[in-house]
Amino acid sequence: MTPGQDDLSLAVPAMPPRGPQAWADGADARHAPNRAAQLGLLALLAVGSQDQREAHRQDAADLGVPRLGDEGSLQGLPEPVVSTIALDLASDHVAGHDWVPGERPMDPDATAGLRAALDAAPTTAAVCAYAYVNLDNPHDVERAMAGAAVAAIVVPPAFRTFVPLESAAPRAFSALTGCLDSPDPLAAEIAATALGGAEAPGARAAPAGVVESPISIAVHGTWSRLVKDRWYAPESGLHRLIRTESSVTELYTGEDYFRWSGAYREDDRERASAELLEWQRARGRIRVAFSHSHGGNVVLGAIDRGLEVSLLVLMHTPVLPRRPESWQRVRERVGRTLVMRSRGDPVVIADGLRTGSTPRPDASVLPHRELVAHWADVAAWFDHGLFVREQTWRDYRVAREVDYELGGLPVPRS
Repeated sequence: MTPGQDDLSLAVPAMPPRGPQAWADGADARHAPNRAAQLGLLALLAVGSQDQREAHRQDAADLGVPRLGDEGSLQGLPEPVVSTIALDLASDHVAGHDWVPGERPMDPDATAGLRAALDAAPTTAAVCAYAYVNLDNPHDVERAMAGAAVAAIVVPPAFRTFVPLESAAPRAFSALTGCLDSPDPLAAEIAATALGGAEAPGARAAPAGVVESPISIAVHGTWSRLVKDRWYAPESGLHRLIRTESSVTELYTGEDYFRWSGAYREDDRERASAELLEWQRARGRIRVAFSHSHGGNVVLGAIDRGLEVSLLVLMHTPVLPRRPESWQRVRERVGRTLVMRSRGDPVVIADGLRTGSTPRPDASVLPHRELVAHWADVAAWFDHGLFVREQTWRDYRVAREVDYELGGLPVPRS
């Protein structure tokens, strides 16, 4: 039976290992994304804003991540202080460990012991130690998330633009840059997200003639301008599925479909938002805007500038903070919003540690509905690309959900 079929047995959530259970098999690589997500969530609880902590609270609870007694209080610690905290706590709680920072990783059983100590006494200092120890983790995805966590502890997001990470947190910087070329694409994306500023080559789309009838668009995320599998391109399987199996038959198929640089920089996203508005004005009003990752912020920026959208679909978007007046403009220009995400998305978590983003907009500023596939398939956790895969749309009949949002009951507005 496929996950999309109706069956009451699927009503019982299928959950990944919770908390220390993710260490039950030692350094088993299968659970590395889970352990990375838990580490990132711990770091967000330690350094994140109240909005971030509340947005991630349910995922953290379902993964067995403990509440911290002093959450939100850990920011701006020099990296040598972080190292000292880690060495002290490791000595206190893991007898006989042979960890040497930067030289020899901690034994998996000792790392699990340190995590168990964190569960027993959940404090920001324990998170600090646990993150620093994992800078030497043998699994790239865990090491990348540790780099993102330590970077956020040492250099808060507000200071990242003028405090060089390579000098303020050299060990975190080394862990992150070392994962940029990882054979694990999830580790590489976490590292690139935490570092920011990575370029994606490409030129802007050429203008075209005006199209008077409504159109719908697909907007890619970071580093997706030149990739082999372009879900947003007219020739892709997902693009064809949306056009043929939903009512969104007007999804734009011209060769001049919208692209942007895909660089992980605020300036590039702002420029892309302005270009999207210009692109739309030459073609026609937007009915549905499908967007992935930071492509969602590109669309939100265009809406803030004047774009109107009947249905906004945010897939795995780390929603960046906006001023209240900006959210008010967005709310007035969007008919409905549908958020598609996976639970414990490590890329979104890493982005939150860098930018202050959340996995979905606050319902009080932008009412929305969510599609979260965690209950039907354990593999749907920790997946930043789940909803841009054709097979996911087939398995879960996502096209029907889009049609429902286009014609269903209105989203309650607070």
